[in-house]
Amino acid sequence: MSGASSRLPVFFVNHGGGPFPVLGEEGHASLTNSLRSFGKKFDPVKRGVKAILVISAHYEASVPTLTSAKSPSLLYDYYGFPPESYEIKYPCPGAPDVAKRIEALLKEAGISVAFDEKRGLDHGVFIPLKLMLPSAEFPCLQISLHKSLDPAYHLKLGKAMARLREEGVLIIGSGMTTHNMQGLMSQDMKRDQNLAFDRWLIESCKAVEKERETRFIQWKTAPGALYNHPREEHLVPLFVCAGAAESDAGQILFADDMWSARVTSFQFGE
Repeated sequence: MSGASSRLPVFFVNHGGGPFPVLGEEGHASLTNSLRSFGKKFDPVKRGVKAILVISAHYEASVPTLTSAKSPSLLYDYYGFPPESYEIKYPCPGAPDVAKRIEALLKEAGISVAFDEKRGLDHGVFIPLKLMLPSAEFPCLQISLHKSLDPAYHLKLGKAMARLREEGVLIIGSGMTTHNMQGLMSQDMKRDQNLAFDRWLIESCKAVEKERETRFIQWKTAPGALYNHPREEHLVPLFVCAGAAESDAGQILFADDMWSARVTSFQFGE
C-alpha cells in the first residue's frame, strides 16, 4: 500500500464464526492473525480516516438501513458460546453525521434509506474491528443489506456511496467467501469446490469494472458457487465493496485457511 492517496481503499474481510477469532479458537488462528496484521498494512490515521462504514452479512432489511446511534451498543447476535463472548467490548463512537451524508448520496441515486437509532453493532462489525483496529477510536456505523440480496442492487448501492472514500469514510465489507455451514462446522469441506470458487472470486475481483460487475451479477454460475453459498448473505457485502470500488482493481489482502476451508479477503484501490 505504497503512496498515500486522498481516496481511501475499500476492504472486504472474512469475520469467521461468531466470536471465535477473538476467543482464540485454534481453527481460526490464521484468520485471527491476518486480521490483527491489518494495522501493519494500513494506517488509518495517516490516511485521514474519519469514520468507518461496515456492510455486515448479519444485517438485512426491506430498505438499506443505517445505524445512527451516537454511542452504539453491541449486538451479541450469536448463541451457545462461553460467557466471555458476551462481555466483549468495542466502545467506538457512532457516526450519525455520516449516516445523514449517506442518506443524501443514496437519495441522489434513487435508493430509499432508513435509520435505526437503537440497533447495536453486530458481530460482523465488532469482531473483525476489535482485531483490525483495536483502539476503537474511529466512529463506526453499519448499513444493512437489502433483503433481496440481489447482486445488481448491491453493486449500485456501493457505487452510490463511492464518494465517501474521498471524504474520509473507510468502507469495509464483512462476510465470508465461503459459508457452507455444514461443511465448515464438520470441518469436512469439499476442498475442490471450495478452491474452485475461491479462484473464481480472485479472478472476478481483479477483473476490470464492467467485467467484474457482470461476473458478480452471474455469480451463481461460477464453479462451486452454490456449494460455498447455499444462501448468499455472506457474499453480498463483497458486491457492495465492488460497487464502491468503481474502476479500482481488486487484489488479495489475505488468504487464510479456516477449519477446512480457504477464505480470502480483498482490497480495492491503494
